[in-house]
Amino acid sequence: MADFMGVHPTFVSQVLAGNKDFSMEQSFAVAEYLELTQSERKFFFLLVQKDRAGSKKLKDYFSAEIEEFKKSLLLVTSQLREHHSLTDEERAVFYSSWLYSAVRLCCSIAPGKSVEEICDYFGIGRKKAMKILDFLLEKNLLAVSKGTYTLGAQHTHLPADSPFIIRHHMNWRTKALQRHENVSNEEIAFTAPMSISKGDFHLIREKILDCIKESIDVAKKSEAEDVAFLNIDWLWLNDSP
Repeated sequence: MADFMGVHPTFVSQVLAGNKDFSMEQSFAVAEYLELTQSERKFFFLLVQKDRAGSKKLKDYFSAEIEEFKKSLLLVTSQLREHHSLTDEERAVFYSSWLYSAVRLCCSIAPGKSVEEICDYFGIGRKKAMKILDFLLEKNLLAVSKGTYTLGAQHTHLPADSPFIIRHHMNWRTKALQRHENVSNEEIAFTAPMSISKGDFHLIREKILDCIKESIDVAKKSEAEDVAFLNIDWLWLNDSP
């Protein structure tokens, strides 16, 4: 942080110990270094201004501003909890990348995940992680308490005729292709083109559907420990004859 700000590490230590204060310019650099979101920056700058205030009246002013800001966040959160379904525009964001769904599922693992744990788990920067977490939180797909993100009350479901279903399939199949180079013995990657009768094609289709239903039932009752994904392709080479 000191290198990023262009100051001596001792100065940063003194600020963190409460003996000195950052200037507003230094605070801005800290916000950039920590990749704070817009709302986090506003809150951080208010805290800095309160600490730098030279009179009790000015400190009281910024204290009131801080409390007002916190109330406004609580009001927004309360309003968002009343939201029940994603709009098409919101679905377009959620299904733009497999990460949105994966991050949400990762946070379902007890006792939840912090921003840092999300960054480490998916190998992404804080700015990207916060963009995803903020969206999921805003849409009630996640909840947060004391910096820990957990599964929210909102659910996601795409009907078979949804315009986003193709993107949803593509996201996870692309992820599967990325994983193929490092598939472990515990995993299954299976491709088997074959010639088959129409009757047996439909027979195997029914068996796969049964397997999918059974897998979903098991997953619903399972205690979350990690995130996995299931892709099953059972297709004719060309359009169904």
